[in-house]
Amino acid sequence: MPNDTQARPPAGSVREFGRYPIDLIGPRSHTLVIQPGVGSLSIGPSQLGKKADLHVATDAIIDWTVFDAFATPAGSPWPRFLHYAGSDAGFFDWAQKRPIEEMTWAPILSEDTVADARQSNLQGLHIKLDQSERLSLKLPKGQLSQSDHLIGQPITEEMAQRWFDAVRDY
Repeated sequence: MPNDTQARPPAGSVREFGRYPIDLIGPRSHTLVIQPGVGSLSIGPSQLGKKADLHVATDAIIDWTVFDAFATPAGSPWPRFLHYAGSDAGFFDWAQKRPIEEMTWAPILSEDTVADARQSNLQGLHIKLDQSERLSLKLPKGQLSQSDHLIGQPITEEMAQRWFDAVRDY
């Protein structure tokens, strides 16, 4: 990937596997390795070791748009599945312009955090919260997942609101 003085490749133009320098948290800060048949990417602190493909400090500000240039061989946005451990909720803004098929976020927060996902294009969002973290997340109305296979019945808006009310301080 080019540095700050050069233009980035057009969106979806990089479709081959290989090694690519990217400006994830600064100019050429990381090398992204894309392997054949792998549609996921994991980003997190170095303590995760090999569980994270790219290591960043938990409070690093990530330039999520560096992934705009990447696509699957069929032309879908790559990565299709993102796993991220850290405090940067900027992927919600990025997902307003570029769809994310599945996002798993393990927020590592040093303070109460408010994130707005109302305009984000996320097909699936999974959040793994530590009990000490307080996250206020604004979700789009009517976009709750139907997880009837987990509880044996469809989840209605009313049921979801009762569950949220039971565990949240509004």
